[in-house]
Amino acid sequence: MTLCPVCRTEAVHHLALPHTEVVRCSSAHCGLQFALKQLEDKELSQAYRSFYYPSNGQAPRLQFPSTPTGVLRQMFRQLQNRMPPFEGLRLLDYGCGLGSLLVVAREFGFTPEGIEQDPVACHEASATVGNRIYRSIDDLSRHDPAARFDLVTVWNVIEHLREPWADLQQLRRLLRPGGSLLVTTMNVHCVRARLEGSKWENYANPTHFYYFDRRSLQRLIRHAGFGSVKEWKPHLRHPHHGTMRTLFYDVSNYIGVSGVVFYLSGVESSSATAHPAAIAGQKGASSSIEVGNSGK
Repeated sequence: MTLCPVCRTEAVHHLALPHTEVVRCSSAHCGLQFALKQLEDKELSQAYRSFYYPSNGQAPRLQFPSTPTGVLRQMFRQLQNRMPPFEGLRLLDYGCGLGSLLVVAREFGFTPEGIEQDPVACHEASATVGNRIYRSIDDLSRHDPAARFDLVTVWNVIEHLREPWADLQQLRRLLRPGGSLLVTTMNVHCVRARLEGSKWENYANPTHFYYFDRRSLQRLIRHAGFGSVKEWKPHLRHPHHGTMRTLFYDVSNYIGVSGVVFYLSGVESSSATAHPAAIAGQKGASSSIEVGNSGK
């Protein structure tokens, strides 16, 4: 019997994919979907070389669309209404990919830092951003044991992690009291997912191990120890969307079936006081074999 890794309820078959089987938690309060078999380390590294970060300078064989910088700017402009003034605040982008979110964050006054385990992306992001990009949370803690952040972003990354609840637990300890976590991922209940089934981009990507909706993502974030978990519905305009598609996006966002789910979470003062050096001893401290994706 397969159990849900978050709530320990039995998981049942949901979908067959060429590279794995998707199972779904049968709990009405969870419903998390996940790959029954994840790619092994070697296969996963090869997939990242092919799909995202080729080491030979050639274009990826399969290009998953990244978030346009214009959309990221819209996100930060709307986030200004929910946070203190950005100037001088410290931001950590977990799974920063090639660093585009970090570049935009700096435009808004943040002091940006990133974590990216893929070596090719880490090198390119460091050159693009001009800052050191860390390979892991442990790497960050070794170089800056007192590191605390006002905002941690996990932008289209959580679906790539082997044990995302463990990663979020570690990130929670890197947030300052009053700091915020922003998590975003694709929504399994969106219209495209319903129409395309196994061909939907989120399922077809073999580097994705978890598939979320609004309920299961909220459950996972709470499971990681965040007490304040609130859905956020920013109004984002994509450059390739016409009038009708923009209207459809607004309606689907309002009723909760848009293509992307956003959650903003906070930490209590007591949850942010643990020293990051203690993180290394926790179970799952290196759970994200490859962190990073085309969403940056």
